Amino acid sequence: MAASLELARRAEDYGYHRLWFGKHHLNPGVMGYSPALMMALAGSVTTRCA
Repeated sequence: MAASLELARRAEDYGYHRLWFGKHHLNPGVMGYSPALMMALAGSVTTRCA
């Protein structure tokens, strides 16, 4: 999650205005978070990306 939030910060620094968070169900070895949760967290660390 920390890496995803850092990526959101960097994407905003590079001028991106939109982020995409995918949902992965039942994928062994991949920890997945709810896209809605990730959007809220990304919105909390950026000013225009969410």
